[in-house]
Amino acid sequence: MLRERANHEAVGAMQRHGRITTAPTADKVRTVMVGDWLRHRRAGDDTLMIAARWATVDDLNLRARRALRDAGALGDDIAEVGGLGSARGDRVLAHHNDYRLGVCNGDRAVVLGASAHGLAVEMGQRRAPPHPAHLHRGRPPDARLRHHGAQGPGDDV
Repeated sequence: MLRERANHEAVGAMQRHGRITTAPTADKVRTVMVGDWLRHRRAGDDTLMIAARWATVDDLNLRARRALRDAGALGDDIAEVGGLGSARGDRVLAHHNDYRLGVCNGDRAVVLGASAHGLAVEMGQRRAPPHPAHLHRGRPPDARLRHHGAQGPGDDV
């Protein structure tokens, strides 16, 4: 609908289907957003949080990881890459292609473990070889993976 410039219709449809949340503060919107994300994730839905600013993405990632830990779905960090921790069960999102590793921009994966070589991840039915510069959830300039939570965010590869 948005492509057809029917903005009012599209927004109305999203509102009727519970796809728009409003709150008096950004903090409250983010709290509701993470709660909704976690509820849909538990239900097995393919869910993703998206934000326009890095600071918001980072905040949503922290909140999502805290919620997952509180729910027992995410363990302690097993590796640190780019100054950010990664745990088994973290979802990551690729932001660059690396054909040597079979990783394409937009691929999503789940962290399985870590070694001296980097993070080991599962991408659907296949496992990508570990590589520290290509498989992590941080966002240094050469980052290939970003934590999904905006796990998402929130749930990034």
